[in-house]
Amino acid sequence: GRQVFRAGRRPITDLDARRDPLAVGGGLYTDPELGSGAGVLGEAFSNLCLLALQLDLSRHDATHDALTGLYNRRSFDTMLRQSAVRSSRYGWRFTLALVDLDRFKTLNDQLGHDAGDRILRAVGAELRSSLRSGDAAARIGGDEFALLLHNGDKETLGRLIGRLNAAVRNLVGVDVGFSTGAATAPDDSSDPGDLYLLADERLYENKKQM
Repeated sequence: GRQVFRAGRRPITDLDARRDPLAVGGGLYTDPELGSGAGVLGEAFSNLCLLALQLDLSRHDATHDALTGLYNRRSFDTMLRQSAVRSSRYGWRFTLALVDLDRFKTLNDQLGHDAGDRILRAVGAELRSSLRSGDAAARIGGDEFALLLHNGDKETLGRLIGRLNAAVRNLVGVDVGFSTGAATAPDDSSDPGDLYLLADERLYENKKQM
């Protein structure tokens, strides 16, 4: 599996190896073992495994944001359309939430782009660890994120944003705020475009009240 080569999409370092050499020891393992005399067969098998790894990483990179590790806009839109179809057909409930980092440009100008990237990575890390199985998060703009919360509501979103704010503050030592706007299917609409528009309008209204 890819985790032999990379841990959580993070290159394995010498420090990782010193902490637990067996856990991160790279290599090719087969059952039964090919043995040292496998020759051409062993080399061919190794090449196939490396090719599969490269294809898997390419597929991941095509659907995820490089900085945060979250889904990108294109793959998130696909998931939103699929959820909208199920909601329209079966009445399944989900919430589309748009999340915007407040004062991010000011922080970026004051602290520098490296600090800005650390904040965005911290947001991505917290979202990946906080979301329930089946939910999804994407980075859809510079400091804009989108969440797909199945059977979620405003209270679910509020708790998530509270954890997100605390986690980012602890990780990077900066107090950042978040503005949100949400639309719920099928109550508001089951059309992805309508849900985006409603969530964006509500996000804008919340930002005006700050």
